[in-house]
Amino acid sequence: MSVATRLAVTLALNAAGCVPLEDLSSYRSAGADVTPAVPPLASPVGADAAVASDAPLAASGASRALDDGAADVAPDAGAALDAGGAPPARLDGLAPDAAMLASTSLPGALIGESRHTLGVSGSERSFIYYAPPTLDPNVPAPALIVAHGFEETASDMVAITGYDAIAEREGFVVLYPEGQGLIPWNIGEGVCQGGARPVSSASGDDSAFVDAMLAFVALDRAIDSEHVFMSGLSSGGYLASDLACRRRDIRAVVAHSGGSHALDACLGANKPVLLLHGANDAAVPATCSAEARDRWAEHNGCAGDAIAFDVLGGACELSPCPADGQVARCTFEGMGRGWAGGSAQAASFLDFESASELSWLFFETFAW
Repeated sequence: MSVATRLAVTLALNAAGCVPLEDLSSYRSAGADVTPAVPPLASPVGADAAVASDAPLAASGASRALDDGAADVAPDAGAALDAGGAPPARLDGLAPDAAMLASTSLPGALIGESRHTLGVSGSERSFIYYAPPTLDPNVPAPALIVAHGFEETASDMVAITGYDAIAEREGFVVLYPEGQGLIPWNIGEGVCQGGARPVSSASGDDSAFVDAMLAFVALDRAIDSEHVFMSGLSSGGYLASDLACRRRDIRAVVAHSGGSHALDACLGANKPVLLLHGANDAAVPATCSAEARDRWAEHNGCAGDAIAFDVLGGACELSPCPADGQVARCTFEGMGRGWAGGSAQAASFLDFESASELSWLFFETFAW
């Protein structure tokens, strides 16, 4: 993100009375625009972490998630996570690297990128995990979950978003879950439609998958459970809105090129939400993110005229909202379906503001 854009965003936030100017001083950019370098996928320690469907990683509840009645959540798992320790868990059913991680105290053994497989609700699910080598495993780190779109994979999102480089600079871990196949995510019923093809929902339990990923990472390092964020593209953006609605532990979300269902049954309090969309998206029309913006604004109790400011190739609107429930939306003129400002991939658009940089700036400003 350019210095000019950071200044424009800062002034807009200050004009809205949201934060004083100095509150954005922690946004650390390495000079001007950052071109993220994507490191090669590292081999994990031992074999992939395959976990039996009834093993503790699939239901330990280490993320303080799912206040919607998961009876098999270990009662002290969240407390252990908040205290910087590994969640209590039986070691039966764990593959070699998971068992090794569970037998020590936050070893920080998994550095860089590694791929792992977990058993979740009777199915095998895999994800890419990135941990910056400079992180102290005993200091709780924020976590960002990044969900791919209909035509992408977890590896595509690593390359497209450049989140690894931002994680390195800002000090957080990233989890890139793999979807369930052609229809990647369970995004709920009644979601916004209207594009070139129907937006469909899978049947698997993606919320349990999030539990399993967070519990696995908690075996390797401390997680800052107050700062678990989610980002997603297209159907992954729908998933981000759905899980933010259904889970109390997702602190804030950024949904790119996605929409939502009605938010009447959401658990918990307000959530900061940033919606991003290409104005020429034919797969998911920009009206879906506008509808999602209105739904989240109503849910969070926002009211009044929005504050507008420009970014590279687009414009943003910041709704006047309670401090714990900021809602914003950015649209990019002439951009189709894809990730704004991403790396040179089919699903990215280089001539627009970086959605990844905007995401982290939004999290830092409104979800800390």
